[in-house]
Amino acid sequence: MMKNKSPLLILAFVFFLVLATIYILGEQKTKKATSSNMKTVKIAINQFIEHPNLDQVIEGFKATLISWGNSNNIKITYDIKNASKDIKTMLSIVQNNNRGNSDLILTLTTPSAQVTAKGIKGKPIIFAAITDPIHAGLVKSLESPHERNITGVTDSAPYEQQFKLFKKVFPDSKTIGVLHNPGEANSEASLKIIRRIAKENAFKIKEVPVSNINDVVLATKSLISDIDLLYLPADNTVVSSIVAIAKIAKAKKVPLLASDEGSVKDGALFTLGVNYYSSGVEAAKKAILILEGTNASAIHVTKSESVRLIVNSKSFEKYGIPIPESFNKYIDNIVYYK
Repeated sequence: MMKNKSPLLILAFVFFLVLATIYILGEQKTKKATSSNMKTVKIAINQFIEHPNLDQVIEGFKATLISWGNSNNIKITYDIKNASKDIKTMLSIVQNNNRGNSDLILTLTTPSAQVTAKGIKGKPIIFAAITDPIHAGLVKSLESPHERNITGVTDSAPYEQQFKLFKKVFPDSKTIGVLHNPGEANSEASLKIIRRIAKENAFKIKEVPVSNINDVVLATKSLISDIDLLYLPADNTVVSSIVAIAKIAKAKKVPLLASDEGSVKDGALFTLGVNYYSSGVEAAKKAILILEGTNASAIHVTKSESVRLIVNSKSFEKYGIPIPESFNKYIDNIVYYK
């Protein structure tokens, strides 16, 4: 009986192999045809520093464009460059942008955007992670049309909400220390708002200027004994030194507060901050408009409206401070780092 069935089994097996081969060849042909018809879009991403906030912007930007690209048979490639806080390197990156063949440029942080906007010729620019694009000289108005082929998303922190929450959590605190770099346009724009809002919430501001990262540790040590709270504004020089600042603040038991999520992740206690992933999504929507034919200068600059409570529970433990019950108000929009 086994001998009689063997030819049939062999025949069935051969038939199966033929069908499988035909299917595989067909799939390969389809993929080849699809690949040959696929358009490629090249995007340059310019950064001035490394920071978790910027990583979130890029993540949201890429995720949105991947979805759009898949729906439109478009392959998207990225050329990501980081100047590592060096203006000369930033200038070199922009020169390479001009020589390259990118379809548009995403530029992150104010120093990067200023150099990119000044140096780029003929390519659309989208900015993100920028507090005040008008004060930075990127646009004259948030509304289009813009003089340059540029648009973007601002990340101005919700300072009024932040300082009201700071006062609620630390009602007996009177003096807030603020480190800032006067050379950063975004920092100075933020500081003008912070001065007003701090006064409205019965806080006295003690400011200490820094010009570079080496100044930050010394400035923090000189300031820390004269304040009740330490606050880090949207300042690239300051937030890039968050780990060192957090160590000094914790040693002196001075609560460290911040304007952004990345600084809370790296040691500050909490903040009400911009959702940088959402900023990246918003920037990507502008990129899609540009790639579909709209001039960047015709697209309004928008503000990131997505705000959430960011809490570092480990920092609360190190300070010996219980997490306030008032945080439960944000239960549906809260992020904990441990």
